[in-house]
Amino acid sequence: MNSKAMQTARNFFICRSKIVADVLAMLGALLLATQIAGFDETGYGLLDLLQMRVSVGNLIGLAGLLLLWVQTLRARNLYKPHPFIQTPTLELKEIAICAAVITVVYAALAAFFGIRLFTPKFFVVFIGSLIVLTWLFRSLLVRFLQSMHLGDNNIKNVVIIGTNQTAWEYARQIRLVHGAYRVLGFVDDLVVISESQDEHLGTLDDFGRLLDSHVIDELIVAMPIRSCSGSIQSVIDQAHERGIAVRFPMAQIFSGLTTNEIWRTRQEATLGSDGYFANDLVVYSGHELGARYFMKRSMDVLLSTAMLLAVSPILLLAGLAIYFSSGRPVIFVQERYGYNGRIFHLYKFRTMVKNADALQDQLRAKNERDGAAFKMKNDPRVTPLGRFLRKTSIDELPQLFNVLKGQMSLVGPRPLPLADYRRMNKTSHRRRLSVLPGITGPWQISGRDQISFEEWMQMDLDYIDNWRLMTDIKIILMTVPTVLLARGSK
Repeated sequence: MNSKAMQTARNFFICRSKIVADVLAMLGALLLATQIAGFDETGYGLLDLLQMRVSVGNLIGLAGLLLLWVQTLRARNLYKPHPFIQTPTLELKEIAICAAVITVVYAALAAFFGIRLFTPKFFVVFIGSLIVLTWLFRSLLVRFLQSMHLGDNNIKNVVIIGTNQTAWEYARQIRLVHGAYRVLGFVDDLVVISESQDEHLGTLDDFGRLLDSHVIDELIVAMPIRSCSGSIQSVIDQAHERGIAVRFPMAQIFSGLTTNEIWRTRQEATLGSDGYFANDLVVYSGHELGARYFMKRSMDVLLSTAMLLAVSPILLLAGLAIYFSSGRPVIFVQERYGYNGRIFHLYKFRTMVKNADALQDQLRAKNERDGAAFKMKNDPRVTPLGRFLRKTSIDELPQLFNVLKGQMSLVGPRPLPLADYRRMNKTSHRRRLSVLPGITGPWQISGRDQISFEEWMQMDLDYIDNWRLMTDIKIILMTVPTVLLARGSK
C-alpha cells in the first residue's frame, strides 16, 4: 500500500475555508498597493479609485485576477492538508513562491493591456503585502476554526479494531494528518502484527470497559467483519448506542448493520500522496465540523454575547441577592458530561443550600421522576430565593459563558450530573452526548416536569437525528414565552 494521508470532510472544510482568507488577502494587497503606489503614476489614490464607477469589465477583470491567485495556490498544494504543508515556515515559503509567480503574471498582463496603475513601485508594495496578509489571514482563520472546536480543538480520539497490516497502515495514514486524529490504540482478540504492544488496549470483549475509561470520538473497523461477525457487531452496536462515529474503510468487507436505530452515514475520502482517492463509509451521530455546524456555532456565539450584554444587570442583581441571603458561593459549579463524554464545569446561580449534593442520597427514596434523573417537587434543599430563580430560569443564565467557551450550545440535550449517567439503564441514552449539551432543548418547551424520563431521552435522540438550524431557531423562540411566563423548574 502506498503512503497516504487521511483527508476527512472536516479537513476539507478547513482547507477550503482558506480560499476566503486568500481572496481577502489579495484584495487587501491590491488596495494597499493602490493607496501607496497608485498616486505616483495615475494621480489618484485609493479613495478616488473607490469613488469611480465600476464597469462590468472591471469586475470581470478583478474576478480573473482573484481566480488566478487561487489557482496558483492550489497548484502548490496550499489547499491540501498535512503532510503536504507540515510547518508554518514551509507554508510561508510556498506563499512567497505563489506571490512571486502571480506578480510576474500580473506584470505581463499590465504590459499587454497597458495598465498604468501597475508600476514597479506598485508591484514592490503588492508582493510584500500579499505575502504578509495571506499568511496572517490564514493563521487567523485556523485559530478561529480552532475556537469553534468539537472535541479537543478538532482533534478526534480514535480506537482501531484490528491489529492486522491494514489496521497498522491505517493508523500510520491518519497520524500523518497533523492535528486531526489521536490514535488511542488497537482492540483485537489476537494480536496479528505488533508494532507496539503498549498500544493494544484489549480484546473485543473489553470494549465496553474501554468506553467507560476513555474519551472516544470515532471507532475505526479495520478488519474483515465476516471473520468475527458476532463480536464485531457487538462492538459496533455499543459504539453506536453511545453516539460514537463508526468508520468503515470500504476496502473491508462487512456484514449488514443493525436496523433498530437511525443510522446517519457519510462518505469521506482518503487522499493519497499520489493524488488518488480511496473511500470510507462513516456511520455517525451528532455534530461534524462543516458548514452546518459553523452556522450553529456562529449563532451560539452571537446570541450568547448579545444576551449577556442584555441581562448583565440581572446577573449582577441575582448574584448580590444570593450573596446577601445565603452567602458564598454565588455560582454553583458542577462537573457534567459534554461532547462525547468530555467532562466540563457547568455554571449556575446557586439555588440550594451549600451541601445540596451530599444530601441528595438521603432524599433519593423521595425521587418523583422515573429513570436516572432526580426530581422532587418540594425539594427541601432549595432556598426561597432559589425557587424564584428556578421558576424564572434566571439560575441558568451563567451557562451563557459555557456556550462562549464552546462547552455548550444554546440548544441541545440538557447536560445531566455525572451520577445520573451512572444510574442510566440504557446505554443508548448516552448517545445524547454525541452533540454539545444545550441550555434549552425540546424537553424544556414540551412540558418538562410532566414528561417521563424515557420520553425525555427520546426527545433528545429525535432532536439529534433530525437536527436543522431552523429547529434551533424554533426552540429558542418557543423558550422565550416559557421563561417570560415563569414556567421554569420548580
